[in-house]
Amino acid sequence: MMAVISPNSPYEASETALSYAARLSFVHTGMTIRRLLEDLDLGRDRFLTGKPEAIESFAADVGADPLQLSRGTVELLSRYGRFRGEDISTGFISTKVRKFCPQCLMEDGAREAWKHRLLWCFQHVDGCAVHGVRLAELAGSEKVCDLREVIEGRTALEALNTTEPFSAPDWQTWLSARLEGAADDPWLADHTIEQVVAASEMIGAVLGHGQQIRLRSLSRQERSDAVERGFSYYREGQGGVMAALDEIQARSSARAVQAGPLAVYGRLYDWLEGGAKLIDPGPIRPLLRDRILSHIPMAKGERLLGEEVTERRLHSVVSLGETLGIHRKRLTRLLAKLGLAPEGASDAETGLLTFPVGEVEELQKDVAHAIPYEEVANHLGASIRQVQMLYGAGMIMPLFPPAGAGSVRRLVFARRHLDAFLNQVSRADVLDGDVGDDFVSIAVACQRIGMMTPDLVDAVFTGRIQGWRDPSLSGLAALKVRLDDVRSLKAATEIRAA
Repeated sequence: MMAVISPNSPYEASETALSYAARLSFVHTGMTIRRLLEDLDLGRDRFLTGKPEAIESFAADVGADPLQLSRGTVELLSRYGRFRGEDISTGFISTKVRKFCPQCLMEDGAREAWKHRLLWCFQHVDGCAVHGVRLAELAGSEKVCDLREVIEGRTALEALNTTEPFSAPDWQTWLSARLEGAADDPWLADHTIEQVVAASEMIGAVLGHGQQIRLRSLSRQERSDAVERGFSYYREGQGGVMAALDEIQARSSARAVQAGPLAVYGRLYDWLEGGAKLIDPGPIRPLLRDRILSHIPMAKGERLLGEEVTERRLHSVVSLGETLGIHRKRLTRLLAKLGLAPEGASDAETGLLTFPVGEVEELQKDVAHAIPYEEVANHLGASIRQVQMLYGAGMIMPLFPPAGAGSVRRLVFARRHLDAFLNQVSRADVLDGDVGDDFVSIAVACQRIGMMTPDLVDAVFTGRIQGWRDPSLSGLAALKVRLDDVRSLKAATEIRAA
């Protein structure tokens, strides 16, 4: 398409579309960008806010590639912006004149050749990698569209030249390459630019300045340094992000389980919970959410980073006690007896304990279906005396160890443990019909031959003598043995003892 204005200079991919329009306006009108837009009968506000149709019309008028111009344009919407198809926060990138490298402009040549670089528009960019100096910044220039509006000429430019040395951080090198269209790391390529920079900044700020840091309190250089610190983790992928979260948690002064994720992760959590609703923060949100669920007890139904917790992964002593209906202090003692908690742990120490749900799930079921000591005899089909002997011999074990030797106060047994005992009884062959007096119960055999219930039951369970089961009875009462077998067993036992 033929250009409306001539002569015309080409657009350079490193500059903003506003910079290009400002250059053309200075050459053809000697005035600001607004005059050129008026001459081309383009809506000024729509062009300055980057509306696609305005950029296309301008490109047609000046003979430029509309796609190239759009890549140097930030479209401003009501609450956020859009850059190269990516949603961005207001302020993350601005194509207005805020900062620049005087040496780059001097190398451009005369005023009409000055180009405002796209890289300078990013909030966190602090220096020029080409010349190794910090960028200059003019106060009150936030609404200026053209460098020539605030800088009169080369003399003024030289006066603004900065000498503070600058070494481009890795994140800025990555950003520059991405803007130029270089191949990106697959992990980072799946992110928008702001997702990478914002997540890196929050990670770096919390690591460098603590959980309560406010980004607005940091200087531009400090914020760039924070991005670099966080980027060193973030660029490594999910493993790098998790390593950063590990370090943040390790540095947190909030140790107690009930402290919650905000106390542990500080502003990083606060940002992902409430401050990043308009612009998707990217993979860091689900990664932090997964880590919290794996390290901090969260109940089913609670809200965490915008989503409802669908299943609990961890218990604290308090939540486990509430689930089991056992007071925290008593539960702590019971857990210590089970080897799940330190013996004699203080309240502060127990406040640090967490238990994977999978590991205590069986305990929860055992408590829910526990059988009190007083009901064990009925459940096993045994006499009270037999239960006492089986318990004393360790053949049936209580859910929690007793308070003292021989104590049965508040003693309960796991139903599954008792059922396992009954399953061994059920494995015995079934007696058919009337077998006479030679087959007797465990109780009768012990009385007649002079053996103890645990010894005889163990002999049957281990196959040292044959056992049979009377189908008309249940539990231990159904277990039958032959008296001759019991006599032989006792004789063999006495011989070994001698």
